[in-house]
Amino acid sequence: MIGYNGAFSTSVCYKLRAEISGTPKAAMIQPVTVTKSSNNVTLTPNPVQNKVSIEFTGTENKNEAIVITSVSGTKVWSSSVNSHAGYNKSNIILPSTLGSGLYMLQVGSRTPVKFVKQ
Repeated sequence: MIGYNGAFSTSVCYKLRAEISGTPKAAMIQPVTVTKSSNNVTLTPNPVQNKVSIEFTGTENKNEAIVITSVSGTKVWSSSVNSHAGYNKSNIILPSTLGSGLYMLQVGSRTPVKFVKQ
């Protein structure tokens, strides 16, 4: 669908002009690139039984810690994963000693993700 004067076009650009105090001024329009944040971790499924899949974006090739903590902040499990620049996916088998409840999983310095263990 194309809007008025190509407004919904992916290849047509516009220059905005506004009049301030009677003098026309052209606005600078800058391109914006939207990318998936490298600080996010996706965890599936949630709730978890005994196996979880994590997906995240790496910035370089390195070994990164995977840490699971209770909601009170106590470390209950840890491991590591070799990540590389770009998309990463890893499957984790949770320890049988991990009881049912709410936990946090963190990969490296990324934002921790809450999950429910059933």
